[in-house]
Amino acid sequence: MSAVIWRQNRVYVNDNDMVGRIDEASVEIKRLFTEVSGMGMPAKAKVPNGKFDQMTAKLKINNLAPGDIPRMVNADGYLLIKMRGDVHLPNVLTGKIADDGYTSRLGGWVENIPLPAINNEHKTELEVTINVMLIEVSTAQAGVVFLIDNVNGITIPPTLN
Repeated sequence: MSAVIWRQNRVYVNDNDMVGRIDEASVEIKRLFTEVSGMGMPAKAKVPNGKFDQMTAKLKINNLAPGDIPRMVNADGYLLIKMRGDVHLPNVLTGKIADDGYTSRLGGWVENIPLPAINNEHKTELEVTINVMLIEVSTAQAGVVFLIDNVNGITIPPTLN
């Protein structure tokens, strides 16, 4: 049994609740590294340089409605996605469970245009790739715990620049 339990996960695309229609929402963030070497170092080393590689997010949609297409394409294809869930964190030392609400927001441009495709189950399944410009993770108790805002050049926690 898992020690961390997620419940009541919801995904909103441009403030529209996609309840029951999103199978997975994920984002990939990679650090950029610089190779260093110098006198006295027995080997080269890769160390983070305080920057991040291009971020991409994936939305796996299990049923696309015709009204979703203009929402996801809109003027320039920019989406604001909010992923919300409640997490139950058992504390093995106290025997108590801490409850907290997590929200992840990400904003970016849709790379591929979502169009309906029919399968044998009469669903229009597809995967949308989003080039992310903003990602923010916050909790109900602690506020913002992680932020990368490419437009304004802000990161929380701060990184080296």
